[in-house]
Amino acid sequence: KKGVREEALTRVKTYPASSLLEQHKAIIEAIPKEVDKNDWVPTLIIVDSLIPYYHAQLLNTPLQHLASAARELQGKLSLEVNTLVRMATGYESLLVITSWRRSSAGRSFQEKWRKEVAESVSGNGLLADPEAGFGSREFDVVGGQHLVYMSKMILRMVSTSLGETIKVIILEKALAKPSMLCCLVKVSELGVEAYGSLKPAPVGEVVKKEVLKD
Repeated sequence: KKGVREEALTRVKTYPASSLLEQHKAIIEAIPKEVDKNDWVPTLIIVDSLIPYYHAQLLNTPLQHLASAARELQGKLSLEVNTLVRMATGYESLLVITSWRRSSAGRSFQEKWRKEVAESVSGNGLLADPEAGFGSREFDVVGGQHLVYMSKMILRMVSTSLGETIKVIILEKALAKPSMLCCLVKVSELGVEAYGSLKPAPVGEVVKKEVLKD
C-alpha cells in the first residue's frame, strides 16, 4: 500500500471469512489459539465488519422465525465481542469493531413506539417503557445493543453534501469525554486525511458553519 512501510505489513495478520460460521470459528478458536501458540502480542485488533453475514442470514430467515433467529445470532456475536474484549484487555491492545446503521424502517418503528408511549401517558396510562417516554436516544446499530454496551467509544462516519470524499466523524459515545462532537475528514488514496480543522466541535456548530454557510 502507498505510504505504508513494508516492514509494517509483515506484522499484519488477516483472517478472512466467507460465512458467519467461519467468522465465529476464527474469532472464538483460531485467533486466540494462534496468538497463544506464537507468543504474539497484538497491539491493534480490527474486525471490519462484524455483521455482514449476520445481516445476510437474517434476510434469508422466514418472518415467523425472525425474532428467535436474531436472538440466537446476536448471542454468537456477543460471544465473539466478549472474546475480543477479553483478548484486548489482556494484551492492553486497541480493539476496533465496525457495524452498520439499522434501516430506516427500524428507526421509524422506534419513533412509532415512542409516540404510543407518549399517548399512553397523556391518557393517564401506566408508563411501561421509561426510556421511550423520556425520548432516550438509542444507538441504531445492527448486531444488537450488546455491541453498544461493550463499547468504550462509538464513532460514526457519515457522508456529507460537501463532496463524495468528504465525511464527518462523530463521537457518539465516550466514557471520559463529551459526546456528539465531530470533525470533517477527506477519504483519499492515502487513507483518511484532515479536512479543515481537526479540532472537534459540536455537531450543530459544524453543520451551521460548513453545510448551511451559504
